[in-house]
Amino acid sequence: MDSQEYFTLLSKRAEKTRAFSAFQDTGTLVSEILGDPKHIALYIKIAKKVDSRTLVGTAKGIVERGHIQCPGAYFMRIAKEKGWLTHMVSVKKKKDA
Repeated sequence: MDSQEYFTLLSKRAEKTRAFSAFQDTGTLVSEILGDPKHIALYIKIAKKVDSRTLVGTAKGIVERGHIQCPGAYFMRIAKEKGWLTHMVSVKKKKDA
């Protein structure tokens, strides 16, 4: 196998999702719906605790509105309001002494 074939094989592998659990698949789907591939890990963490229908429905509802400029940020605002982020660890900044 030459290098060109190898790179073609790697690019085909990268296109496929490697979701082994339902929550991983849900997080990936929400990321795709919102057009926010940078934060897949965050959506997967939320999907561990929240029902998949609720997450996907919320994401689709946000995108269907059409006038929202940043669907990922708006989704996170809704997630915070509904308490979906309470299980995540927050890091507090140290105050300057």
